Amino acid sequence: MATRATTKTTFQAGAVLAQASSASNDTHFFESANGLEAFLSSDRSGTIGGVDIFRATRPSTTDTWGTFTSLANVNSTGGDFDPHLESDGLTLWFDPAGRSDGIGLQDIFYARRPGLAANFSAPVLAANINSTANDWNVSLTDDGLVVVFQSDRGASPHVYYAIRSDRNSSFGAPLVLTALDPYMTKLSDPFVSPDGCAVYFAAELSGSAGYSDTYLVNAN
Repeated sequence: MATRATTKTTFQAGAVLAQASSASNDTHFFESANGLEAFLSSDRSGTIGGVDIFRATRPSTTDTWGTFTSLANVNSTGGDFDPHLESDGLTLWFDPAGRSDGIGLQDIFYARRPGLAANFSAPVLAANINSTANDWNVSLTDDGLVVVFQSDRGASPHVYYAIRSDRNSSFGAPLVLTALDPYMTKLSDPFVSPDGCAVYFAAELSGSAGYSDTYLVNAN
């Protein structure tokens, strides 16, 4: 992780987040909007599948994270990836692979809870946006009305987006985010900004500073 003193100053050098790290693979760290919950995917000891989603809390944003524990009522015996908590803290999105209640190889699911102190309910397959192929790397805008994800459905992979009228409604049919099509052979990890005005992604493109760099496309 990297920190900065204020939103107007530059970030300091990055450092290992020891409380979230293990001797295994720990990926896709996601912090809640209030800064008091964190989620990640990991194949550390204690999983019920190959990769599980783990959660930790802290009393305030100046405290360190507590112990990361597996979300037993959310995880499956397959792999559970890419946790994304909506900004109201009540709906957790993720994309497990090989769930028996899915329709594809990897699907987008969500789990809800009635309050921030409650447990998440059993995961539900997201309506309208999944396919019989792989659908993954899910992220949402802060208002919860736009979802962005990656999919290899059809003849070639694309990044898709879908919209809905409110948090309690299903998303409509997904559309291809065509601005990213020129980069698809090298693209990974698309992530929509909280305001929905940009999509960040990793890619190995000509002129990259390293093996894979971070890029963004802005909304018109």
